[in-house]
Amino acid sequence: MTDTYSPYLQGDWPLHWTEVEVTQVQVRTQDPPSLAVNKLVTFWSYRDLDLAQGLAFKRNESYVSTCVSVQHLDHKPFMYHIVIDRRPGAISNGGIQLVGFDPEWSVPTYKIARFAVIAFGVIVAYPYIPGSHSDAFKGVSLFIGVLFSLGSSSAIANIIAGYMMTYRRAFKVGDRVKIGDAMGDVIQTRLQVTHLRSLKNEEIVLPNSQILNSEVMNYSSLASTQGLILHLEAGIGYETPWRQVEAMLLMAAERTPGLQKDPPPFVLYKGLGDFAVTYELNVYCNNAQAMNPLYAALSRNILDVFNEYGVQIMTPNYEGDPEQAKLVQKKDWYLAPAKPSDDGSSRPSAPSV
Repeated sequence: MTDTYSPYLQGDWPLHWTEVEVTQVQVRTQDPPSLAVNKLVTFWSYRDLDLAQGLAFKRNESYVSTCVSVQHLDHKPFMYHIVIDRRPGAISNGGIQLVGFDPEWSVPTYKIARFAVIAFGVIVAYPYIPGSHSDAFKGVSLFIGVLFSLGSSSAIANIIAGYMMTYRRAFKVGDRVKIGDAMGDVIQTRLQVTHLRSLKNEEIVLPNSQILNSEVMNYSSLASTQGLILHLEAGIGYETPWRQVEAMLLMAAERTPGLQKDPPPFVLYKGLGDFAVTYELNVYCNNAQAMNPLYAALSRNILDVFNEYGVQIMTPNYEGDPEQAKLVQKKDWYLAPAKPSDDGSSRPSAPSV
């Protein structure tokens, strides 16, 4: 029994990617080979089944074997044959993924392989060029080589640095980075230079050799997975309880939209200065491009919270001993909004907004 099925349509299978095109799908029968393409060979098959296990017998009756012959439809072995066509840029755009091979590596790897093949071809063909063994030809070739080596040393250095940065995965297009004194978003990486868009919408062009010899700070590489930590410092006088300051800083973080709740914000104590204690508020965000707006919103909320509770963010220079010692009495350790922690430790619990 044979039959021919209608061709598959694009919506009939889920194999549809933007960078890979499925051009043909066939069913190929393995036996016999003459019925190989788009034909499923079926036949009637017979099987004997023992039904004694499913029949109920009386207690004293012996086991009676009961067999039936079952007829069912079977088919010859077959396999699917799928033909795909890789569109240009499939690997570089992530349509085809190779284990351990980043999509950004595809274009430079192709260029390196192409250059190697062309160079090998030139080397092999050189002896067969008419006049290649003459002294004049050798002199001209040597002169051109010297000019090229002297005039393109910086260009070659930038090209090599560009390839090295690509394979080192220091950054990619769209990342927010800081290279030396330049900070901005990577908008284009070329063979010799890298283009950044600064926070003031200025285009910064950096030679790749300079980037290779500089410290690169990438704000985006871990922001989406582990979070980027934003931090602000404030110097508060010794007369203000540290528990109150910590509680107010955490309250300002709670009021700032766009920050992550998990991991929660935390406060570090950076130093005990001559005139003030330096506090550092640390918060998490998952969008490096929102750094500046989040810093501005967080600063506004810190000012508002400190004004609400009458705490000055001001550290005047010390000129003499005050009449009264600038100490925080124990009764004032938990001034609002600070509250004693539930576990009895000296650290305040997180205030409610």
